[in-house]
Amino acid sequence: MTKPHIDTSPQSPSLERPDINPSSAIETLKRLRVPGEGLHTSEGEHFNNTLFARDSAIAARELIERDPSIAHEAILMLASHQGTTIRERSDEEPGRIHHENRDFSKWEAGISQRTPLIAASLIWGGTTKEFTSYFSMDSTPLYTLLVADYAQQAPGILHEEVVQNDGASISIAESVTAAADWMMGHKTDRGLIEIARHNKYGLTHQTWKDSLTGYIHENGDSLNLSHPIAYLEVQALTVDGLLRTADTLEADNPEKSA
Repeated sequence: MTKPHIDTSPQSPSLERPDINPSSAIETLKRLRVPGEGLHTSEGEHFNNTLFARDSAIAARELIERDPSIAHEAILMLASHQGTTIRERSDEEPGRIHHENRDFSKWEAGISQRTPLIAASLIWGGTTKEFTSYFSMDSTPLYTLLVADYAQQAPGILHEEVVQNDGASISIAESVTAAADWMMGHKTDRGLIEIARHNKYGLTHQTWKDSLTGYIHENGDSLNLSHPIAYLEVQALTVDGLLRTADTLEADNPEKSA
């Protein structure tokens, strides 16, 4: 019996597909670039003109070789929104990097989209004009990794300063130290980074997979959100972030670390 021939040669569908434009991704990045803020998440009606810290940090790290200025802008912007106090409705905590910052005057959306989100803003500690929520466990270690990546080629970033929400000025070195302190502050006796949401109306899961069904037990049951949860990916990011932050700060001030 003759075996069927299977073509295993490399394929280049973009050369055969007229609907695929290789330059479209670059053009989209240009449109999402906001001077002084880095990259916004999306042009879609639900997310346009909105700064999600997780997305900003990931995108900036991916593009750091192509355009390090995006990382520079993202670092300063994320540091400016960093938590400075405890606010349970927004889940803000000192050192914590925000999840979402939305200015309703810039957000382009219809009334059907605006009404529920403005109502949520009030529940999340915001106003009818804007809100900043901190419903994320992974944006903080991702921020420290972004700073570490950028500081390798431009260590002077650590001495740049930003003005935070409380009006105080802070250097990026102090900012990543505060971020590391926040991560260590949630280390339990089990050696894991665990956190419980303070606002029961906040995001269900404070990671990238933040939907209702983002995490379920093998039997189909949802997680018990009334207790602190240790997400596997957060553990990996946190360990990496802490180690990279220690190396970055030591390289910046070797005498003090010695």
